[in-house]
Amino acid sequence: MPRIQPPALRSASPLLRQLLIVTRDSSAAANELRWLKAHARHRAVQNGKSWQTLLRAYCAWRGRHVPLQYILGSEYFGDLELRCRKGVLIPRQDTASITTHLAHLISSSPHLRSQPNLKILDLCTGTGCIPLLLHHLLSSSIPVHSIGLDIDLLALSLARSNLHLHSRSISPNSSLTFSRADVLAPSLPEDVIQTLGGRVDILTANPPYISPSSLRREAALSVARYEPRRALVPPAGDGEAGDVFYPAVLRHAVAMKAKGVMLEVGDAEQAVTVATLAKGMFGGRVEIWRDVPSGPEEEMEGFTVRGEGNVRAVFCCDDQRF
Repeated sequence: MPRIQPPALRSASPLLRQLLIVTRDSSAAANELRWLKAHARHRAVQNGKSWQTLLRAYCAWRGRHVPLQYILGSEYFGDLELRCRKGVLIPRQDTASITTHLAHLISSSPHLRSQPNLKILDLCTGTGCIPLLLHHLLSSSIPVHSIGLDIDLLALSLARSNLHLHSRSISPNSSLTFSRADVLAPSLPEDVIQTLGGRVDILTANPPYISPSSLRREAALSVARYEPRRALVPPAGDGEAGDVFYPAVLRHAVAMKAKGVMLEVGDAEQAVTVATLAKGMFGGRVEIWRDVPSGPEEEMEGFTVRGEGNVRAVFCCDDQRF
């Protein structure tokens, strides 16, 4: 973590000083102050409070490491602005990057483009960010029918709110719904299976994948303190394993005859573990994606690694379809 020089702290305004403690960077702190000021002015008009009073409260919250997205109430995912709420995992631009790459692969596949209805299933959907962005990028040219599943009622409420916010991104010949389901259950709900006709073209998931010790040691304070543990760490009783969701997700992918599967992972070690599991359960082509998958290729533990940045996802597919 970068150190802040004492003169920088002394010369900063009281509000900026609170943000510097969190951002550790004067430029980032100045940007956050500008966004918080704009948000305070907007909220003041709505509730009749002084914007200066609101701004002081916002900066105090941020100084205690409350995520900026929870204070502002939104975050961009690709070029979609999505609502955020405490208790639901904040969408990340790294996830948006791999989702955009997946959309490019889909739109470049003659087989998938010729489907009368492209069916997508998103597990552990959270804000609904992945299916919403896929619809935004694809549904104007390909009819897309998607279901996002989550066990958390607060997440489902927020996903539906984001769907309403971006309903114009869903073309008239496409559909997106959100339903409750436990991904760790032996099978998906029967109504979901029937709605999708027992098969999907694409299955995506950003499941809880952080071990308890990694959350304590490595996660930023804003994540460890304020983002929902349930969306970060697999259920209690699984020890230090962060990988427990992946066998269940891949089992659902096989049962639903998915042609392509994108699974977000935490790091390179986990990616190799999940890729090995996917090769055994799913077969086909299995590769590892970095934050920007369209970059150069390399090999790691027998798997092709695509792109630049940190390791971000495992992708497996039927070679004849992609």
